[in-house]
Amino acid sequence: MTIGRRIELLRRRRGLSRQAFAGLVGYSAEWLRQVERGDRRLDKLTTLLRVAEVLRVEDVSSFIGIVVPPQRRQPGESTAPSDVCRALFHPGSSESATVDLGALSDRLEATWTGWQGSTHRYSLMQRCLPPLLDQVCRLAADDGPEIMRITAETYRLTAAYLRHVDDPPLALLASERALSAAHRCGDDLVLAACEGGMASTLLLLGCAADAADVCRRAAARLSPGIPTDPPEIVSVWGATQLIAAEIEAVRNDHLAAWELLDLAGKAAEVLGHDRNDLHSSFGPTDVGIHAVRVEIVLGRIRRALRLASKVDVSGAVTSERQARHYIALARAHAAERDAAAAAFALFQAEEACAEEIAFNGDAHQVVHALLDLDDAAVRSHVWRLAERAKLL
Repeated sequence: MTIGRRIELLRRRRGLSRQAFAGLVGYSAEWLRQVERGDRRLDKLTTLLRVAEVLRVEDVSSFIGIVVPPQRRQPGESTAPSDVCRALFHPGSSESATVDLGALSDRLEATWTGWQGSTHRYSLMQRCLPPLLDQVCRLAADDGPEIMRITAETYRLTAAYLRHVDDPPLALLASERALSAAHRCGDDLVLAACEGGMASTLLLLGCAADAADVCRRAAARLSPGIPTDPPEIVSVWGATQLIAAEIEAVRNDHLAAWELLDLAGKAAEVLGHDRNDLHSSFGPTDVGIHAVRVEIVLGRIRRALRLASKVDVSGAVTSERQARHYIALARAHAAERDAAAAAFALFQAEEACAEEIAFNGDAHQVVHALLDLDDAAVRSHVWRLAERAKLL
């Protein structure tokens, strides 16, 4: 956020007009307008201190520090924590070592569960992923089915985390390693789940057509039509259809998107309840969640809100799914300029997963949209939320 933009938001928070604020600082309203729009530099220390004083800024050093332009992310530069990058590119000893596969499998399962259910899931991943990746690398010389399954699931989890911290190149690397191990594992269910992860990564990279092809292959490998048994296959097959539906929505093909949602809905009816096989959440609730997101992507906001009114995520799905649903709901309300409803949805997302607002790009956009709306009814609450998420 530029210094001018921050001054504008803080001025509005205090309820000062541009004319009044400029007078208190000792400049004209036109000068202030140019500063807020970024047309004029504000680099005099004495002026900055006076601005901070009028705005009643408590942390003056941080406020002044904003005038230093942040370093731009260079091409190929990772946004993932350094420990995770090191574990991917420079693991510990790659020599085969004796590892307790049962203990490693339990650790992997616990990390997956934490990623989907912990309210501080990003911190948990930063702590748990590096040692998990190091142990998997120690098994590289052995290609037994169980080892390959653990390897595939570890890299699929890593790719999911990297997508959420907005590092598509590293997510692609992890997705490729997951697919490679899944092929050697020989389990079609694991392979289909990894292909679903690859499709999500390709979509993030802007390769929607390739992502759609990957989803089609994954679904066809499990079943040529809607499967009815066993439930694990029905669940992973249905989750693949939901990913494909979002891909078609991004491609602006609403007919294809809803055909895929319909297929997923019929698979959910076969199950009759929500499941989380191979940590691929699927069931009636997930179909409803994805239907809302598809409509938002297609720009049909009012229809999305009508669908959302029929979706109950309280306790039915993982906290990660709950948080993402509430953020999508906040995005829809913000598009309708309903600041109170959007803010309430963000608070629900924060309650489901405390760190999600700080890491989710859609949440960032909604918070800034609410700051722009500057609705007096929720102004102070939105500011506190933005400060907690370190978005200011």
